Amino acid sequence: MFFETDKRLTADDPDAHELSLYRWHAGHAAWISNAHFAGASANGRHVFFGIRENDDYHYDWLFDEYDGVSEGLNVPVMLDAVSPDGSAIVFSTRAALSPADADTCRDVYIRSNGINTLVSSGPGSGGDENAHFEGASTDLAHIFFSSHE
Repeated sequence: MFFETDKRLTADDPDAHELSLYRWHAGHAAWISNAHFAGASANGRHVFFGIRENDDYHYDWLFDEYDGVSEGLNVPVMLDAVSPDGSAIVFSTRAALSPADADTCRDVYIRSNGINTLVSSGPGSGGDENAHFEGASTDLAHIFFSSHE
């Protein structure tokens, strides 16, 4: 189980007044990060947390905590969907993470096995319009987005 609190529950939590993310396991709390819970896989093996440096809804950094190891995505993102086993995520970002992404507008990507793939492209791409995540199948095989392009 994962939870957030502004109470310092362990000695390794560096700031008693910041919101912190903890994992509860075997009767003990373990500090993960001073971050916000963003989502989790259905099987609970992956938890995604983010750090916000401003008041918008995007995380400035998004991390995947899996078996005590954190992998980071160090660009501003919005987590949109998580596969049931946590091996893939869908996210939106203005950052160009693919050579096919030639603008600064928001695009939809899928990340699987550490590889980011641009989803919001097609025959009408090339304009300067944001793509908006609309939904996905549970296994993320089908991802739906809209755009004015």
